[in-house]
Amino acid sequence: MKKVQQKHNGCVLATLAMLTDISYEEAEEQARVAVIETGLCWNGNWWNTFGYVGRDTARTIANVTASQLGMTEFMPVTRVRDAQSTGDSPNLCGKGQVSVEFDVGGHSMAYENGLVYDPSYSSDQGETWSDYLLRRGPENILKVVVTPLPART
Repeated sequence: MKKVQQKHNGCVLATLAMLTDISYEEAEEQARVAVIETGLCWNGNWWNTFGYVGRDTARTIANVTASQLGMTEFMPVTRVRDAQSTGDSPNLCGKGQVSVEFDVGGHSMAYENGLVYDPSYSSDQGETWSDYLLRRGPENILKVVVTPLPART
């Protein structure tokens, strides 16, 4: 997996980009199309549009964007607080999204074959879940949600 750096609060979009092996800019263009198809107004960039809409609208934008990117069976987590926790030791086999909740919000990352790709971290490499916890501090993580990509048939 190629690591994609997120722009301001663009972790969900960067995660979708990593999962589909495209650039952040390409993912943002597909998100713009998804927002317009959803009947909303594109406000110049992902965060200006996505960051200020309600929970259900954010979920719709993310789902339509994922579909635009060819992930028709994938439902990305947009508000980790509303999702069911997968526990402290997530199964990161295969490929998908891992979301974490902190005291002051949530964060979305991609994973593949046991490595986490954090779009807010400066490294170009993936890291193990243990290394991620050491870097972020396990006491700061309130909830973990893993959303695997569906198997391709």
